[in-house]
Amino acid sequence: MRKLLAFLAIALLLLTGWRVMSPSMPNLSGHPGLSGKGIASSWQEAQTAAQKWTEALKDRLTGIDVGQTPATVVDSLKNGVDRVKDAIDDPEQVKEQLNRRLGEIIDNVEALNDQLLVQGRDPRELLAKHFGSRHLPRPSDPETASRSRKTATGIQILAGDSGVPDSIVQQAAETVQTTALPIVQAKLGQAPSNQTVVVLYSTKTAYRKALTDAGVEASLITPIVENTNGICIGTDVWIPLYSLQDKSSLANVLTHELVHVVFNEQGLGSKLPTWVNEGVAWDAGMTAVKKINPAMARRLEKSLDSQIRRAAKEGRILPLSASEEDILRADYNVEWQDYLAVEHLIKKYGEERLRAFLTGARKTGVAASFQAQYGMSITRFEREFAAAL
Repeated sequence: MRKLLAFLAIALLLLTGWRVMSPSMPNLSGHPGLSGKGIASSWQEAQTAAQKWTEALKDRLTGIDVGQTPATVVDSLKNGVDRVKDAIDDPEQVKEQLNRRLGEIIDNVEALNDQLLVQGRDPRELLAKHFGSRHLPRPSDPETASRSRKTATGIQILAGDSGVPDSIVQQAAETVQTTALPIVQAKLGQAPSNQTVVVLYSTKTAYRKALTDAGVEASLITPIVENTNGICIGTDVWIPLYSLQDKSSLANVLTHELVHVVFNEQGLGSKLPTWVNEGVAWDAGMTAVKKINPAMARRLEKSLDSQIRRAAKEGRILPLSASEEDILRADYNVEWQDYLAVEHLIKKYGEERLRAFLTGARKTGVAASFQAQYGMSITRFEREFAAAL
């Protein structure tokens, strides 16, 4: 492992060397990189610096014990150094080679992106399609499953594995009853039914095993384990505790996921635009954070607002109706943009109007209800909101 890390470090140095050698080469997207202009004031200075760098690196590579390391890696690195030296002597000679190699790298990145796009915007969406209207399975270990609490309204909180302390199960039940349910009831005019079950998992290993045992596709498991704070299928909620920082984080995700439970019970889960679905859930979750830890809420808002401002300044803001492909490529938290859109509606028209829109969406459809409540088409709002950011 140490040798592999050493090779990676050398490869990074090699990339740095290429960039010192070629001042005109653009920075990699999303990475500040190094530019020749930042290292030397002239091509001659850059040439001298790169010459010294390649000689020193070649000496280092020559000293590697090839017998104990992958020879192909070492050979490739040495070859790369030789190409740098060739470029120093005659930059134009290797310009075409560099451009061709850059094209190959871009093609590889695009191919990888296409594979990722198959997964869609969020692995939870494919998970919902996988289970359909079914429920997530309950913990199979009788001892673990017996460690549960019920709220006064009948919502059940379960330990998903032996690593979840009874105290956390109790805390989650109390948080649902005293914080999450009042917020969801106030926001939506309805609370989750007593069919709701929340299962807590202590570690990535336990969570991964539960997802595997549930029959979730292997390609979805890692994104769920690494990138989500909770999943909701029907009236079932699974929450990985390892991703939460404090009590306010637990309150946030519990409240957020219970909004999705209500939408599922109302038949709106698959009908609402993603920005409405996630934006309302984020609004409820942030309300919980503000109640428990106002300082944490301010820090979170500041950080995510900064992402949005930077994206807007650079012209990278996506429309609310953006495709899954575009959203996957975004380098800022798109769900925070969903939240801001819902917050805009609440601040301008009030929460009662939002509840009326959601109620009407069940009866007349999303588009007709939005038009009736806000006096404009939902597509017009989506377009104007994105343009105003």
